[in-house]
Amino acid sequence: MKIIKVLVVEDHLPLQHILGMWLESLPNVSQVICSDSITKALSDFDAHLPDLVMVASHLEQNRQFQLTDHIRSQSNTTSIVMLTMSVEDILIYQKDKYDSCICKFDVYSKLPQFLADRFGPAPAI
Repeated sequence: MKIIKVLVVEDHLPLQHILGMWLESLPNVSQVICSDSITKALSDFDAHLPDLVMVASHLEQNRQFQLTDHIRSQSNTTSIVMLTMSVEDILIYQKDKYDSCICKFDVYSKLPQFLADRFGPAPAI
């Protein structure tokens, strides 16, 4: 089991706050960094080198690949998850840019399994 840092890139501040609080409560998450724009996310990624980056699918769509390409060029171990409100996004997300695509409605049920698969099981509480 690996203790990880997570970067959440979400411009809807209430959702960003709730997701950040939930992530901080997970036993294998040591730090949560929140960004509300691609520009801030680029800076936050370089400053913190997170293990997981979660990016809202609607956020500055024309610049999202700038972020994913930057992450891939700097780290071959950082996982990137697209957060979406649309089931259609799950069907068309680009697997070369993202490691997974999770609907925001399912994040609480699906992300723990993704974390266990990617980083190992969380310690017992």
